[in-house]
This record gives sequence, structure tokens and C-alpha cells, in this order.
Amino acid sequence: MLKQTGCVTVLQACRLLRMGSPKVPEEYARRILKQLRYLQRARPVTEDIYMLPRLDNKPLDNDMLTVVDVMLDLTGDSLLGVSSKKPPFKLTFLSGHGDTVTSYGIISAREGEEHQVNFLLEGMPAEKRIVIFVLKCPELQALFRTTLPHYFALFEGGKRRYFKGNY
Repeated sequence: MLKQTGCVTVLQACRLLRMGSPKVPEEYARRILKQLRYLQRARPVTEDIYMLPRLDNKPLDNDMLTVVDVMLDLTGDSLLGVSSKKPPFKLTFLSGHGDTVTSYGIISAREGEEHQVNFLLEGMPAEKRIVIFVLKCPELQALFRTTLPHYFALFEGGKRRYFKGNY
């Protein structure tokens, strides 16, 4: 997943590894990231954050780290695929639940970008995917509109809260 996102925290890597083996300790994720470092496929930004070496000249993408957390909250242990190359979405992914596969798109919703995002979402078929808007503040919720099924993720007091949008 590091190739798609460009950065990952140790905790996120651990959560991903636990999808295949629920008892994977955090130290195992740290060892894998250190191995990637020695193979020059990842570099530490801090003790708990790694990114791709090709992104050395760019600042850490904190928005990507946030949307990865949201993705991991939504998938549980059923992540089927990830992509970060489908604007206006910061990240898209497939999640399986029983016989159903659901497509999600996460948008890092910023003030000033609402018209462009709303326009890009306007032409998408309703059955295509579920949209998650990650908000910095609750007031932004009224600015982002779509007829697609959508939810809002808001970080308040160190906790993530999710709200269903009107569609």
C-alpha cells in the first residue's frame, strides 16, 4: 500500500498486517518498515512515519495519513484494493463484506475547493461508489454536496466521528 499512498505510519502498517493475521504485534510492522528502509524502498520521516524515497523533496502528506486512517476504520479486515490516482478523491478503495464489494472514495475536503469537487462528483453514476468527505471543521459540511451516497468524517477532540450525508 505504501506505493499507492506514499507514506504510512507504523500503526497503519500494523493494522494492514493484522488483516491477514489478527495477532501481529506492532514490533513486527516496525521490522518490516525497517527492512524496506534498508532496501531503499522507504525512508523514516519520524520514528513512527515512513514515506517513499522518491518523495524526499516533498513535505509529508498529512492529509494522506488521515484518509488512510479513515479507510482502515471503514474496511475492518476486508480491504481488496487501493488507488490514489482518481481525482477528486485522495484515495479510493474496494472493501468486501460477504458477497458484496463496495467502492469508496475519500476526499480531503478543503474550504475553497468545494465548487471543483462538487462539479467533478456531479457526473458520476450513483451506484459507482460511496464518498467520504474528511472535514477539518463542521462548517465545511454544508459546502460539499453530491447525489452520491456520502458520509462526513470529522476529527474532534482526538476522535473520528462519522455522519451520514443527505442524498
